[in-house]
Amino acid sequence: MIRWTSLLALLVTFRALAIDPAMHSQSVIEDTGIDSQGLVSVNVGAGELHQQINARAIAIGTELATAGLKLRQELELQALDLNQDAQANLLGESFGRSSGLTGVNQAAGSGNQQINSFRLSLGRQRQDLDDSVLAQQLVAPAQPSGATEQPKGSRIVVTDDKAFAGSRGVVQLNQSAGVGNRSVNSLSMTVVD
Repeated sequence: MIRWTSLLALLVTFRALAIDPAMHSQSVIEDTGIDSQGLVSVNVGAGELHQQINARAIAIGTELATAGLKLRQELELQALDLNQDAQANLLGESFGRSSGLTGVNQAAGSGNQQINSFRLSLGRQRQDLDDSVLAQQLVAPAQPSGATEQPKGSRIVVTDDKAFAGSRGVVQLNQSAGVGNRSVNSLSMTVVD
């Protein structure tokens, strides 16, 4: 026989969850990639509508070498829920003592865009590279002007002191918690003989 009080309590609990639509997203990376070597590319997202890229290009030539990347992220957000709680945690010894090329994108929340870009050209002639190949576009609805109420959601980003400790080479890290954040790490190198 079903206890009616238990059933009533369960229905009240479901109703309370339906009334509070606040979103909570948490991304956790813990003790990952320790002692890694070579190329490491990690994209981690909690929430919705994130765009993350780890792009690498290497060119080696006897005369002229050109490494090129064309990256474009576009995102159109119809509505922004600024009241959500978002937290991105990079904990422990993650990527500690790594060597080589490490790229990490970590996001929590909604509509965050992140790019880690690395270009290396090895040749005998010099060629200039610029950042014009990178593009991000975020189209978000305008907030009503004169709004006095602040968002109720919390945004927390944590990077442990031990993360990346003792690493060598190139380390690229983007961490975002919240709504509609955009971040880019771009490194272009030309080495001439």
